Amino acid sequence: MPYYEGRSALDTFSTDSETASIETGTYSRTFIPIWKQAPEYWTGVVASNFGDSTFNLDLAAYGSAGALETLGQNPASLPVGPGLQKSLLGCEFFQGDPWHKNLSWIELGADGTGKMGSIFLFGASDTKMLDGAESQSAYARKLYFTRPLDEGFFEGWDPEIQMSIVNPTDEAVTVRCILRGSNGKAENTYAIPSRGFISGDAKDLIGVGHGIVNGFIEIEVTEGLGVTGFSRIEFPGVSTALGMNAVQTTASRKFYSAQLAHGMNIVTNLRLVNTSAKTRNVTLSAIGDSGSRLADPITVEIPGKQIYSADLGTIFGLEGDGAVTTGSLVVEADGNGIIGDIIFAEGDTLEYAMSLPLQERLFTEAVFNHIANLPTVFTGFAFFNPGDETASVLIEAIGTDGKKVEEKMIILGPGERIARTLTDPDVWPEFGEQSGGYIRIQSDQPIAGQQLFGDKSLRYMAAIPPTARIEPMFD
Repeated sequence: MPYYEGRSALDTFSTDSETASIETGTYSRTFIPIWKQAPEYWTGVVASNFGDSTFNLDLAAYGSAGALETLGQNPASLPVGPGLQKSLLGCEFFQGDPWHKNLSWIELGADGTGKMGSIFLFGASDTKMLDGAESQSAYARKLYFTRPLDEGFFEGWDPEIQMSIVNPTDEAVTVRCILRGSNGKAENTYAIPSRGFISGDAKDLIGVGHGIVNGFIEIEVTEGLGVTGFSRIEFPGVSTALGMNAVQTTASRKFYSAQLAHGMNIVTNLRLVNTSAKTRNVTLSAIGDSGSRLADPITVEIPGKQIYSADLGTIFGLEGDGAVTTGSLVVEADGNGIIGDIIFAEGDTLEYAMSLPLQERLFTEAVFNHIANLPTVFTGFAFFNPGDETASVLIEAIGTDGKKVEEKMIILGPGERIARTLTDPDVWPEFGEQSGGYIRIQSDQPIAGQQLFGDKSLRYMAAIPPTARIEPMFD
């Protein structure tokens, strides 16, 4: 979602994107739309200051009725110096009982700065079920959950889906939850108080016996300013979890993923949703790491208010001789209204499953908000240059003291992609142990990319988009 500033500012909306924009104000806000507290679960919150002046990081945790949660210190506030970061468990920020069982959401704020980046990670106490997402920096009148039903995932794994719809504004909102599928639609309407939220699976939000298949959920705000949304998906049988922010439509017709993999039981699953009422023709292009095509482009027809799902290896004919094929994906539609995401996983066991939204905005400056380079944990990244010009990409690793630890220039030709860990031989093989800090990216051409955290034995992985801005990020 686009970044904006202004707690005390006047909230307005674009008629095209139906996203909150701000006319005046200096208070940066981001939202973590779910904080699951329980003895066996944890949620980590990361806030990075990639500017050159200190800001005060304000945090507040709210319950479903919009009241502040009863914690040791809520709201909480602490300074974050220039180039520094705060990376703590939610209970550590709020000095609360780590075994307090509740579902909450967290607002983060920083006064007088546009230089804050934030992500959140979650998992179980056995270190599995790890995933995360970028904190949300706007709310909208219309959002979509792309995979609200069991059939939106890998067959036979029976995921537990918990969607949260959060009202982060000062006014109550009324929302319509519409489950649309290939066999019709079903819906329900809710009032959500200021700072409150609702949560549940499709049966909870729409009703038991809705009967909809091949569906997605549309969240429409009929009264009030807007909402944010997040879906937490757990696969208890294999201790795997996914985190997916609710998505809004934009004017974009072209989307990217810097990751596509198939072979050796690795699968990449694509889901596209046509939120418009008109049929859209969508062209899918699989690009190899070297920039050449992995296969001929495929054009699919998606009727209005319908979905398209596919295993990318299958539709592109990437079944090979046991090797893993890697590359990037370009999705181009002939009209507005397409949104989508991809899931990567070990196809037989669902181990290390991770999800990412398709990127509709390329960047020239960005921040990967956390580094975890430990004996059992690695940090990786992937960059894709979809343009016609060679891209020079400078990546800088910032330490926990705010100082640069390493830097490297990466050259990506037209269509090329690179995926590496921090300690790969052609990156920083001597990179030391580090938990905290962040990675700064500057490119002279627009690129796509994402960050990856994982266990070195591949028990779990999490993929997270970078923090990027429309305006310049670095002085």
